[in-house]
Amino acid sequence: MNSQSFWWIFGPINGCILYFILHFNFSFEMAYSAGVIAWMLTWWLSEAVPMAVTALLPILLFSSSKILSVEDCYASYSDRFVFLFLGGFLLSIAFEKWSMHERLAHWILSKVGHSPRAVLFGFMIATYIISMWISNTATALMMMPLAIGIIHRKKHQSQHRFARSLVLGIAYASSIGGMATLLGSPPNAALAGILESQFHREVGFYEWMKWGVPFSLCLLTIGYFILQFPLDKKEVELPAYTALSDPNQLPLSPHQKSTLTVFLITALLWITQQPLASVLGNWWNDSFIVLLAAVVLFTPIKNLRILNWEDTEKLPWGILLMFGGGLTMAAGCKAAGWMNWIGLQFQGFDPHSWTFQLVIIGVSVLLTALMSNLAMVAVFIPIIGQLAIALNIDIAIIAIPVGLAASCDFMFPMSTPPNAIAYSSGFLTPGKMFQIGALFNITATLLLVLFMHWMIG
Repeated sequence: MNSQSFWWIFGPINGCILYFILHFNFSFEMAYSAGVIAWMLTWWLSEAVPMAVTALLPILLFSSSKILSVEDCYASYSDRFVFLFLGGFLLSIAFEKWSMHERLAHWILSKVGHSPRAVLFGFMIATYIISMWISNTATALMMMPLAIGIIHRKKHQSQHRFARSLVLGIAYASSIGGMATLLGSPPNAALAGILESQFHREVGFYEWMKWGVPFSLCLLTIGYFILQFPLDKKEVELPAYTALSDPNQLPLSPHQKSTLTVFLITALLWITQQPLASVLGNWWNDSFIVLLAAVVLFTPIKNLRILNWEDTEKLPWGILLMFGGGLTMAAGCKAAGWMNWIGLQFQGFDPHSWTFQLVIIGVSVLLTALMSNLAMVAVFIPIIGQLAIALNIDIAIIAIPVGLAASCDFMFPMSTPPNAIAYSSGFLTPGKMFQIGALFNITATLLLVLFMHWMIG
């Protein structure tokens, strides 16, 4: 029996074992839902089947057990945050199709200079900004060939140190940039969806950026100083970057102008969404805005169409299913009674305590190292939400730092796709990535504790 077959069989067995352990002391619904989580986590961690397929289990298991109604099981897969990411993916496809991400990267790199430290800074800033709006993986894939091209032009005894810092800078900046906006990383929107559907607490685009941007910029800044430290201050400048093919030497094409216009208007509407919604109504939300933008992308205006339907072949449909699965799993646990039980266990805790905050963030960072960031949010955010209710504080104050922690896994090549892309460059050893990544993890943990303390006041 191969490894995948073993984990495929062990998933439901693991769920049954946990059910039989718990059913003596808990209700059928609580024991059963815990078994479902154990089954899903086993498959998610082992990837015995595609993660998107695992995300379909809540429909089968919660509807057949009547923990959730059939309608409730399917409803989460069409949650408005699923459509938020659908529209965001379409914007990303348009950005990539017309090479707007490359123009932005080249423009930033042309402004920072040619010393190794300046190039590292330019790459990290460019990667960070792009990753705010398109997927971390796509950003890392786009930036890595540019970086390797520069590395091979640096003929110097310290080339390996520079190469290591540069490829890690791209990988880490991809993840850090994803923390800044609701669209930057799937866990962000999944968190907002769980808070809205389970706790009736809306986290809009602006509110997320209010905390996500300052935190991510702080982490990016500290991360840059960590990565540039091994670089020799007296190193000679790299050959001029302009020797590389620079798309900014060409004027914007009509398609590029249209794509940029749609993107900028959408971003402006997102940022001003909350004050406009107070006048227009709650139908004017982040999802409505991005779906409106998506319609424009496919609309021929003056015989110009930004996207064709064939372009949607690049859509990561599996992530949309994973959103739905996470939301349904959270709904099933709440209906089973787990949220109320967990809330009772934390009564009397002081949310202003540094120890309490360090434990919450530490557990979050540990969980995201053990499972996918989407799975961590789906499992832990409902618990955090009930904890906040028990402590009588705003749910978002604890949930947003936990959501940010979901993207703080920098130690292992297999932790995130950007890490794997950096490792595949050949300039890193697992030991060195662990050493530098652990420093990033510790930095992120301490920063998140400070941000949570600030948010709680």
